[in-house]
Amino acid sequence: MKKSLFIAAVAAMFVVSACNSNGSKTENGVATASDSTEVQSVRGVWNIENIVVNDTLSVRPAEIDPEATQSFIFDVDGVVGIKTNCNSLGGSYAVKGDSIRFENMFCTEIACENMAVEDMLKQVLPNVATIDFVNDSTLRLNTTVDASYIVLRKAQESK
Repeated sequence: MKKSLFIAAVAAMFVVSACNSNGSKTENGVATASDSTEVQSVRGVWNIENIVVNDTLSVRPAEIDPEATQSFIFDVDGVVGIKTNCNSLGGSYAVKGDSIRFENMFCTEIACENMAVEDMLKQVLPNVATIDFVNDSTLRLNTTVDASYIVLRKAQESK
């Protein structure tokens, strides 16, 4: 009798701990999560806040054209669309843990007055390898080649 109560208590403990765990943890102040939570966190519309190539070369899209919304749209089916003040980029993406991979990327090639965002994206995006969720509303796409990165801010949902 005591043995069966002990086994039932241990089993209940495992069930409760499994139900309370969402797979997320914090490392060095940056939120990370299990694969399924990570993918859900990336999905949606993220406005481009900053693209940094190095210490002296960066672009803030809002400073170029405050009226234009420049953003990444991560679809549920692994499709990504990127809208800039001039051109559109797109392709597919895959997230596993804190790794992200962009594939089959394309870009429209309309000549515009200011193409700084497109030029920087074409330079940084092929080297993006990891993601960091700085908080619920900020996502950073990091490269492995150099210190370049892209900062995205979660777009406000319209009501």
